[in-house]
Amino acid sequence: MFMESNLTKLLAFQGWIVIGLTFMEYGICFHIEFDKNEMECPHCHSIITELHQTRPILIRDLAVFGQVVYLRVPRRRFYCRKCQRYSTGGGASPAPLKL
Repeated sequence: MFMESNLTKLLAFQGWIVIGLTFMEYGICFHIEFDKNEMECPHCHSIITELHQTRPILIRDLAVFGQVVYLRVPRRRFYCRKCQRYSTGGGASPAPLKL
C-alpha cells in the first residue's frame, strides 16, 4: 500500500489511484482505478452509483527510460434506474497533473 500511495502522488493522475505495478518483459504496467464510484448519467443527469460491469483495458502510454508503459484502467458500465439506460465511463482518461 505504501508504494502505491507514493506512485499515485508521483504520477499525479487527477481522480485516479495507482493500485499496483507489474514489470513485464516488454515494459511496465501501472494498475489504476478511478477514485469515485459514481458518475452523472449523460441522458437524465442524475447521479448513478449502481455499477453494472467492469472490464479492464490497456492504454499504451509514452515510454520512460526505454521501457514501454501501459496503464491498466477499468472501463466501468453503470446502470441508471431513473432513465433505465446503461452508461460507460465515470471519469476522464487518466491525464497527468499540469504544472
